[in-house]
Amino acid sequence: MKKKFNLFLIIGCGLFGLFLLLMILLFFVNKKEVFGVSVGLSSINQALTVEGKDSFWASFSDAFFYMSILLGVIPVFIMIFSFLKDKKFKNLNKTYVIHFISLVVMAIFYLAFDKVIVVNKRPLIDEAKSSFPSTHIFIGVYLLASTTWFYVKNNNVLWQKIAALVFAGVSGILLYVSRTLAGVHWFTDLFGGLILAAAFFFLFIGFDRFFKKDANVEVKEETVITEEKN
Repeated sequence: MKKKFNLFLIIGCGLFGLFLLLMILLFFVNKKEVFGVSVGLSSINQALTVEGKDSFWASFSDAFFYMSILLGVIPVFIMIFSFLKDKKFKNLNKTYVIHFISLVVMAIFYLAFDKVIVVNKRPLIDEAKSSFPSTHIFIGVYLLASTTWFYVKNNNVLWQKIAALVFAGVSGILLYVSRTLAGVHWFTDLFGGLILAAAFFFLFIGFDRFFKKDANVEVKEETVITEEKN
């Protein structure tokens, strides 16, 4: 049967393309020294970046970041528990498997941008660390979104769904705002992290629906074969 890409996969790929475009622009366009550090798209970054580190807001953003990680690993533990109980890979929920794979890919991206692909350094002379994209925003926002997707998808109580969406939305906004006020990232670092988080989220939903549709087709085909035999 012919497979069709859904809208979520298309949007996810488009967002990833936008992220790559931003990265290229940061490498080659208007690269100048701002706050004593060289950065691309310097005019935009100088206008929209908070100068100087604020320890309070840095710690505040750290709290939301670690909370998102704790929420993000819950589906992994559920998947492991399910496997230990059933001991069959084929019976694992594909959504949990896709989420686990996304975490592995996310870790690869983190290591790549931290150690190999250094687009720019932080806007702090005394902290010469890789800065693009902001991992707090990239990882934090994605985990908040994907975990909320799990909860909403498997919950039939309307007010609980709304509460989960509000919690994730407010947490994501507070994470972004606090990381901005912390002054440890350029504007483009934060924006790039947000784009990459959105790309991962749409690809996650897209692949989830893609493989779920395949599973439904297989079940229907097996049902037809069984009925024909009978």
